Formats: sequence, C-alpha cells, structure tokens
Amino acid sequence: PFFFSSTRRHTRSSLVSVGSEMCIRDRRCLIALRAPNNMSVRSFDVKTIGGTPFLFVAGGARRTQGFFMSCNLETFVCNDQIINDSRNVVRWVNRFSVNNEGTLAYFANSLTNNLEGYSLIRSGDAFTLGTRQRNCAPVNAPTLTSELAIPFGVEVSPSDSSIIYTSSVFSHAIQKIQVSDTTCTVVTAVGSGLRTNTSNEGTANAYDANLVGFNSPHALYVLSLIHI
Repeated sequence: PFFFSSTRRHTRSSLVSVGSEMCIRDRRCLIALRAPNNMSVRSFDVKTIGGTPFLFVAGGARRTQGFFMSCNLETFVCNDQIINDSRNVVRWVNRFSVNNEGTLAYFANSLTNNLEGYSLIRSGDAFTLGTRQRNCAPVNAPTLTSELAIPFGVEVSPSDSSIIYTSSVFSHAIQKIQVSDTTCTVVTAVGSGLRTNTSNEGTANAYDANLVGFNSPHALYVLSLIHI
C-alpha cells in the first residue's frame, strides 16, 4: 500500500492509504485517518518493527498544539499524543523517520534547522514521543562532504539505524550521516551544492558525486541495496 497526505485546506488534517489500482477502482482497501483536533499532518513514516508494520504521523495547529500519532497497521489500533508546546518539534517538522528498532525518531526541525533524534516509548500497540536524545546542528555554506547542511528530508537506513540520509533544499544535496549519542559525522554527500534544472548525464557508476545537480530536493527514499 502507499500513503499520501494533502496540503489543501479541506484535507490537510487527513492521511489516506490505498493498496492497489483495484482498491482505488472499487474503493476497497482504503485507510483514512484524521489528525486529532483537526490539526494539520506535516509528515509521516511507515516502519516495520519486529515484523509488525506501524504508521507514525506528526503535525500541529496554527497556535500551540501539536500531535504525534502511531498506528498498528495489522490491528488498526492507534494512539494520539497531544503536545501543548508551541516550540515542540512535531509542530515544526519538515520530514521525520523512525529507526528500525522503533526506539528513536529523527526530525528535520524547521524552527532550529537541526536534525534531532527523539526517544520513542512503546506500550503494546502504541508509541509515545519522548525527549530529545540527539541533536545535529548544521552550518551555513557547508563543505558538503564534511559538514551538515540544513536538512529537510530525512530517512533512516533500513539496514543500519546509525546511518541517516538527509536532503537539503538549501544546499541542493543529499548527505549520508552517521549518528551516535554524542556525534554526527558526514560520511559522504551527493550534489554540487548549486541549484540546477539540467539533466544529469554521464557514464553509469563513473559520474562524480560532486557534479550531480539537484533542485531543492524535499524528500528521499532509501533502499537497503543503495550505498553512497
């Protein structure tokens, strides 16, 4: 199945999933979730943890409220966590990604411009968002192969939870970050750092990473077979 949300005024509090073309045609196999208190969905992630698929959703309202939701996609048991803090990361998230163990969620925080890791606490089918455990601060005009650019898209590697891939709409690049409780290290990067609309043309497996052009990459999806 695939999930999608909308930024339109009448549907921005909803998250919808369909399983196949047949599901779309006959309107079966459709999941529709609404954010609590009619708040807006800002980002979501789907992660299989211990063999069970979970949906995680974060967002907020215009003033002070935010929310974090988790749903077991086998039992369809969901948990809503209302957070009354105008500066909480769920209100300011660009994208987020949950690690493979379901113990941390990494957020691209548009308020601080940092990459931040928050604890997840599981109780049965429900997860609640805990406190910040990790914090990676970017630099302006970074050297992409060694300094963190301001993140927008975030994706935990499906094969290694210590590896985070980020995309930057400001630096027009994708970075591979290795994180621990105390360090955030740029392993490598792809992108020239300049915005471009031209096609990337070159020999497969021989095109220099620092020559690849991007135009404000907002999100990314990482497969376990892809290594940079």
